[in-house]
Amino acid sequence: MLYDFVDMELKRGKGPGAINSEMRSMMAWKKFRGLDIKIPRLRKPPSPDPWFQTDDEVRTILKSVERVEDPSTMWRDKILMELLFFTGARERSKDCN
Repeated sequence: MLYDFVDMELKRGKGPGAINSEMRSMMAWKKFRGLDIKIPRLRKPPSPDPWFQTDDEVRTILKSVERVEDPSTMWRDKILMELLFFTGARERSKDCN
């Protein structure tokens, strides 16, 4: 029944973390009742490899920022891009491949 429950939750679109959280509740219940049943656990999918930009990609992006007509906007954008590229600051995204 537990394996059917896990299959049903996966089909509903729940992720492994949410299902494992529910399974931890089942483990506590199993321990409380003194039952000897196997509780399924799902493995987390591996995180995607990080994207590291090439020197050519960085140059292309920085040159595109220089095309902005307003000088103050251009300098602001250029400084922000350099800050993001050269400090390693990134936004983690679910659609990152």
